[in-house]
Amino acid sequence: MISVDVVIPAYNAKLFIENALQSVVSQTYPPHQIIVIDDGSKDGTPDIVRSFSIQNPKIPIKCIEQPNAGPSAARNRGLRNVEADFVALLDADDEWLPTKLEKQLALYQGVGGRGLGLVYCDYGLIDSNGKPIPNFGFTLNKKIRGDVFKQLRKSNQIAGSASAVLIPTHVLQRVGLFDEALVSAEDWDLWLRIAEYYSIDFVDEPLVLLRQHSQNSQKDEGRMLGGELLFANKLFMQKHLPLKNIMRLAIRIQSARRKGVILAEHNYHPLFHAVFSNILLQVIYLVFIIVRATRRWGKELFHA
Repeated sequence: MISVDVVIPAYNAKLFIENALQSVVSQTYPPHQIIVIDDGSKDGTPDIVRSFSIQNPKIPIKCIEQPNAGPSAARNRGLRNVEADFVALLDADDEWLPTKLEKQLALYQGVGGRGLGLVYCDYGLIDSNGKPIPNFGFTLNKKIRGDVFKQLRKSNQIAGSASAVLIPTHVLQRVGLFDEALVSAEDWDLWLRIAEYYSIDFVDEPLVLLRQHSQNSQKDEGRMLGGELLFANKLFMQKHLPLKNIMRLAIRIQSARRKGVILAEHNYHPLFHAVFSNILLQVIYLVFIIVRATRRWGKELFHA
Protein backbone atom coordinates (compact mmCIF):
# COMPACT_ATOMS: atom_id res chain seq x y z
CA MET A 1 0.00 0.00 0.00
CA ILE A 2 1.32 3.43 -0.97
CA SER A 3 2.02 5.58 2.09
CA VAL A 4 1.43 9.32 2.46
CA ASP A 5 2.75 11.66 5.14
CA VAL A 6 1.03 14.99 5.76
CA VAL A 7 3.04 18.07 6.76
CA ILE A 8 1.25 20.98 8.46
CA PRO A 9 3.21 24.14 9.35
CA ALA A 10 1.44 26.05 12.14
CA TYR A 11 1.92 29.48 13.70
CA ASN A 12 -0.62 30.80 16.22
CA ALA A 13 -3.18 28.50 14.61
CA LYS A 14 -5.38 27.68 17.61
CA LEU A 15 -8.55 28.88 15.84
CA PHE A 16 -8.22 26.53 12.86
CA ILE A 17 -5.67 23.76 13.52
CA GLU A 18 -8.23 21.31 14.88
CA ASN A 19 -10.38 21.68 11.75
CA ALA A 20 -7.32 21.08 9.58
CA LEU A 21 -6.38 17.96 11.53
CA GLN A 22 -9.94 16.65 11.45
CA SER A 23 -10.00 16.99 7.67
CA VAL A 24 -6.86 14.83 7.47
CA VAL A 25 -7.98 12.04 9.82
CA SER A 26 -11.30 11.96 7.91
CA GLN A 27 -9.61 11.05 4.63
CA THR A 28 -10.97 8.00 2.82
CA TYR A 29 -7.32 7.12 2.16
CA PRO A 30 -5.74 7.47 5.62
CA PRO A 31 -2.22 8.90 5.78
CA HIS A 32 0.74 7.12 7.34
CA GLN A 33 1.32 10.00 9.78
CA ILE A 34 0.70 13.69 10.32
CA ILE A 35 3.68 15.94 11.04
CA VAL A 36 2.80 19.31 12.59
CA ILE A 37 5.63 21.83 12.81
CA ASP A 38 4.76 24.49 15.36
CA ASP A 39 6.68 27.58 14.27
CA GLY A 40 7.00 29.35 17.62
CA SER A 41 3.29 29.76 18.39
CA LYS A 42 2.33 31.74 21.49
CA ASP A 43 -1.34 30.76 21.60
CA GLY A 44 -1.16 27.16 22.76
CA THR A 45 -1.30 25.55 19.31
CA PRO A 46 0.96 22.60 20.33
CA ASP A 47 -1.35 21.78 23.26
CA ILE A 48 -4.33 21.61 20.90
CA VAL A 49 -2.39 19.31 18.54
CA ARG A 50 -1.35 16.97 21.37
CA SER A 51 -4.89 16.86 22.74
CA PHE A 52 -6.27 16.06 19.28
CA SER A 53 -3.69 13.30 18.91
CA ILE A 54 -4.81 11.64 22.14
CA GLN A 55 -8.44 11.76 21.01
CA ASN A 56 -7.57 10.39 17.54
CA PRO A 57 -4.99 7.62 18.11
CA LYS A 58 -5.52 5.73 14.82
CA ILE A 59 -3.21 8.02 12.86
CA PRO A 60 0.12 9.00 14.48
CA ILE A 61 0.47 12.76 14.92
CA LYS A 62 3.96 14.10 15.52
CA CYS A 63 4.19 17.68 16.86
CA ILE A 64 7.62 19.27 16.50
CA GLU A 65 8.19 22.69 18.06
CA GLN A 66 10.76 25.21 16.86
CA PRO A 67 11.49 28.95 17.27
CA ASN A 68 9.66 31.08 14.72
CA ALA A 69 11.45 30.81 11.38
CA GLY A 70 8.69 31.31 8.79
CA PRO A 71 6.47 28.96 6.78
CA SER A 72 9.17 27.70 4.40
CA ALA A 73 11.49 26.71 7.23
CA ALA A 74 8.58 25.04 9.05
CA ARG A 75 7.55 23.09 5.94
CA ASN A 76 11.13 22.02 5.34
CA ARG A 77 11.49 20.82 8.93
CA GLY A 78 8.42 18.67 8.36
CA LEU A 79 9.60 17.42 4.98
CA ARG A 80 12.88 16.27 6.49
CA ASN A 81 10.87 14.05 8.84
CA VAL A 82 8.82 12.40 6.09
CA GLU A 83 9.02 8.61 5.96
CA ALA A 84 6.31 7.81 3.39
CA ASP A 85 6.28 7.36 -0.39
CA PHE A 86 4.37 10.62 -0.88
CA VAL A 87 3.98 13.87 0.99
CA ALA A 88 0.95 16.17 1.05
CA LEU A 89 1.11 19.68 2.46
CA LEU A 90 -1.70 21.43 4.33
CA ASP A 91 -1.66 24.93 5.79
CA ALA A 92 -3.03 25.05 9.33
CA ASP A 93 -5.97 27.28 8.39
CA ASP A 94 -7.09 25.23 5.36
CA GLU A 95 -9.08 22.00 5.10
CA TRP A 96 -9.34 19.00 2.78
CA LEU A 97 -12.46 17.32 1.51
CA PRO A 98 -12.57 13.61 2.50
CA THR A 99 -11.53 12.14 -0.89
CA LYS A 100 -8.59 14.47 -1.54
CA LEU A 101 -5.78 11.96 -1.06
CA GLU A 102 -7.72 9.05 -2.54
CA LYS A 103 -8.46 10.83 -5.81
CA GLN A 104 -4.98 12.26 -6.23
CA LEU A 105 -3.35 8.89 -5.62
CA ALA A 106 -5.80 7.24 -8.04
CA LEU A 107 -4.73 9.68 -10.75
CA TYR A 108 -1.06 8.99 -10.05
CA GLN A 109 -1.55 5.24 -10.12
CA GLY A 110 -3.75 5.51 -13.23
CA VAL A 111 -0.81 6.78 -15.27
CA GLY A 112 1.60 4.40 -13.58
CA GLY A 113 3.49 7.35 -12.13
CA ARG A 114 5.35 7.79 -15.43
CA GLY A 115 7.50 10.87 -14.85
CA LEU A 116 4.77 12.51 -12.76
CA GLY A 117 6.23 14.83 -10.15
CA LEU A 118 3.22 16.63 -8.70
CA VAL A 119 -0.56 16.25 -8.60
CA TYR A 120 -2.77 19.17 -7.57
CA CYS A 121 -6.50 19.91 -7.61
CA ASP A 122 -9.07 22.67 -7.79
CA TYR A 123 -10.20 24.45 -4.63
CA GLY A 124 -13.01 26.32 -2.91
CA LEU A 125 -12.92 29.24 -0.48
CA ILE A 126 -14.32 29.47 3.05
CA ASP A 127 -14.46 32.30 5.57
CA SER A 128 -13.20 32.27 9.16
CA ASN A 129 -16.38 30.45 10.23
CA GLY A 130 -16.04 27.76 7.57
CA LYS A 131 -18.84 29.10 5.37
CA PRO A 132 -18.32 28.95 1.57
CA ILE A 133 -17.55 32.24 -0.17
CA PRO A 134 -17.43 32.99 -3.93
CA ASN A 135 -14.15 32.31 -5.66
CA PHE A 136 -13.62 35.10 -8.19
CA GLY A 137 -9.84 35.14 -8.11
CA PHE A 138 -8.81 32.00 -9.95
CA THR A 139 -10.11 29.69 -12.65
CA LEU A 140 -8.38 26.34 -13.05
CA ASN A 141 -6.39 26.33 -16.28
CA LYS A 142 -6.94 22.84 -17.66
CA LYS A 143 -3.91 23.22 -19.93
CA ILE A 144 -1.58 23.17 -16.92
CA ARG A 145 -0.80 19.49 -17.10
CA GLY A 146 2.04 17.51 -18.61
CA ASP A 147 5.19 19.48 -19.48
CA VAL A 148 4.33 22.91 -18.04
CA PHE A 149 7.75 24.40 -17.29
CA LYS A 150 7.37 27.23 -19.82
CA GLN A 151 3.86 28.09 -18.61
CA LEU A 152 4.93 28.16 -14.97
CA ARG A 153 7.75 30.56 -15.75
CA LYS A 154 5.09 33.17 -16.58
CA SER A 155 2.98 32.80 -13.43
CA ASN A 156 2.08 30.42 -10.63
CA GLN A 157 -0.82 28.52 -12.19
CA ILE A 158 -0.90 25.64 -9.70
CA ALA A 159 -4.32 26.00 -8.07
CA GLY A 160 -4.96 25.63 -4.36
CA SER A 161 -1.58 26.85 -3.05
CA ALA A 162 0.58 24.36 -1.15
CA SER A 163 -2.50 22.77 0.45
CA ALA A 164 -3.51 21.22 -2.88
CA VAL A 165 -0.38 19.32 -3.88
CA LEU A 166 0.67 15.69 -3.56
CA ILE A 167 4.34 14.99 -4.32
CA PRO A 168 6.36 11.76 -4.47
CA THR A 169 9.08 11.94 -1.83
CA HIS A 170 11.81 10.99 -4.31
CA VAL A 171 10.98 14.09 -6.38
CA LEU A 172 11.83 16.39 -3.46
CA GLN A 173 15.01 14.43 -2.86
CA ARG A 174 16.04 15.38 -6.39
CA VAL A 175 14.89 19.01 -6.75
CA GLY A 176 15.27 20.14 -3.13
CA LEU A 177 12.89 21.71 -0.64
CA PHE A 178 11.39 25.20 -0.25
CA ASP A 179 13.81 28.11 -0.68
CA GLU A 180 13.87 29.68 2.79
CA ALA A 181 15.39 32.90 1.41
CA LEU A 182 12.10 33.70 -0.35
CA VAL A 183 9.56 35.52 1.84
CA SER A 184 6.78 34.70 -0.64
CA ALA A 185 6.43 32.88 -3.99
CA GLU A 186 8.34 30.00 -2.38
CA ASP A 187 5.69 27.54 -3.55
CA TRP A 188 5.90 28.85 -7.13
CA ASP A 189 9.67 28.41 -7.00
CA LEU A 190 9.37 24.77 -5.90
CA TRP A 191 6.65 23.91 -8.45
CA LEU A 192 8.86 25.35 -11.19
CA ARG A 193 11.85 23.28 -10.10
CA ILE A 194 9.66 20.17 -10.14
CA ALA A 195 8.26 21.06 -13.58
CA GLU A 196 11.78 21.36 -14.98
CA TYR A 197 12.28 17.59 -14.57
CA TYR A 198 8.80 16.08 -14.20
CA SER A 199 5.30 16.34 -15.61
CA ILE A 200 2.41 17.76 -13.57
CA ASP A 201 -1.24 16.73 -13.48
CA PHE A 202 -4.40 17.63 -11.58
CA VAL A 203 -7.73 16.34 -10.36
CA ASP A 204 -10.37 18.55 -11.95
CA GLU A 205 -12.42 18.83 -8.80
CA PRO A 206 -12.30 21.17 -5.75
CA LEU A 207 -10.83 18.98 -3.02
CA VAL A 208 -9.29 21.74 -0.87
CA LEU A 209 -10.93 24.55 1.08
CA LEU A 210 -8.74 27.63 1.47
CA ARG A 211 -9.68 29.85 4.37
CA GLN A 212 -9.82 33.61 3.87
CA HIS A 213 -9.40 35.55 7.12
CA SER A 214 -7.75 38.64 8.56
CA GLN A 215 -4.45 36.91 9.38
CA ASN A 216 -3.76 35.55 5.86
CA SER A 217 -0.18 36.37 4.83
CA GLN A 218 -1.40 36.99 1.26
CA LYS A 219 -2.99 40.24 2.47
CA ASP A 220 0.42 41.86 3.06
CA GLU A 221 0.97 43.43 -0.37
CA GLY A 222 4.49 44.69 0.34
CA ARG A 223 5.62 41.29 1.63
CA MET A 224 4.07 39.39 -1.27
CA LEU A 225 5.44 41.71 -3.94
CA GLY A 226 8.87 41.77 -2.30
CA GLY A 227 8.90 37.98 -2.33
CA GLU A 228 7.97 37.88 -6.00
CA LEU A 229 10.81 40.29 -6.73
CA LEU A 230 13.26 37.98 -4.96
CA PHE A 231 11.93 35.04 -6.94
CA ALA A 232 12.10 37.04 -10.19
CA ASN A 233 15.70 37.91 -9.35
CA LYS A 234 16.40 34.19 -8.94
CA LEU A 235 14.83 33.44 -12.34
CA PHE A 236 16.73 36.36 -13.86
CA MET A 237 20.05 34.91 -12.69
CA GLN A 238 19.06 31.51 -14.13
CA LYS A 239 17.99 33.17 -17.42
CA HIS A 240 14.44 31.88 -16.93
CA LEU A 241 12.66 35.24 -16.49
CA PRO A 242 10.35 36.08 -19.45
CA LEU A 243 10.19 39.69 -20.65
CA LYS A 244 6.44 39.82 -19.96
CA ASN A 245 7.14 39.07 -16.29
CA ILE A 246 9.45 42.08 -16.12
CA MET A 247 6.71 44.25 -17.58
CA ARG A 248 4.10 42.94 -15.15
CA LEU A 249 6.35 43.38 -12.12
CA ALA A 250 7.31 46.90 -13.19
CA ILE A 251 3.65 47.87 -13.43
CA ARG A 252 2.80 46.30 -10.07
CA ILE A 253 5.75 47.98 -8.34
CA GLN A 254 4.79 51.34 -9.78
CA SER A 255 1.18 50.86 -8.67
CA ALA A 256 2.26 49.73 -5.18
CA ARG A 257 4.55 52.71 -4.73
CA ARG A 258 1.75 55.07 -5.75
CA LYS A 259 -0.28 53.56 -2.89
CA GLY A 260 2.58 54.06 -0.45
CA VAL A 261 3.57 50.39 -0.21
CA ILE A 262 7.16 50.06 1.01
CA LEU A 263 9.27 47.27 -0.51
CA ALA A 264 12.20 45.90 1.47
CA GLU A 265 15.65 46.17 -0.09
CA HIS A 266 17.39 42.90 -0.94
CA ASN A 267 20.66 41.82 -2.50
CA TYR A 268 19.50 41.72 -6.13
CA HIS A 269 21.66 41.01 -9.16
CA PRO A 270 23.05 44.45 -10.29
CA LEU A 271 21.43 44.27 -13.74
CA PHE A 272 18.11 43.13 -12.24
CA HIS A 273 18.28 45.99 -9.74
CA ALA A 274 18.89 48.43 -12.59
CA VAL A 275 15.85 47.17 -14.49
CA PHE A 276 13.63 47.94 -11.51
CA SER A 277 15.19 51.26 -10.58
CA ASN A 278 12.82 54.21 -10.36
CA ILE A 279 13.86 55.74 -13.68
CA LEU A 280 13.50 52.57 -15.72
CA LEU A 281 10.26 51.74 -13.95
CA GLN A 282 8.82 55.03 -15.16
CA VAL A 283 9.96 54.25 -18.72
CA ILE A 284 8.52 50.70 -18.65
CA TYR A 285 5.27 51.96 -17.16
CA LEU A 286 5.00 54.68 -19.82
CA VAL A 287 5.65 52.15 -22.61
CA PHE A 288 2.92 49.92 -21.20
CA ILE A 289 0.41 52.79 -21.10
CA ILE A 290 1.25 53.78 -24.69
CA VAL A 291 0.97 50.18 -25.98
CA ARG A 292 -2.35 49.63 -24.20
CA ALA A 293 -3.76 52.92 -25.48
CA THR A 294 -2.58 52.20 -29.03
CA ARG A 295 -4.30 48.82 -29.00
CA ARG A 296 -7.53 50.32 -27.72
CA TRP A 297 -7.50 53.12 -30.30
CA GLY A 298 -6.74 50.61 -33.03
CA LYS A 299 -9.78 48.52 -32.08
CA GLU A 300 -12.00 51.61 -31.95
CA LEU A 301 -10.84 52.72 -35.42
CA PHE A 302 -11.30 49.20 -36.80
CA HIS A 303 -14.88 48.99 -35.53
CA ALA A 304 -15.79 52.60 -36.42
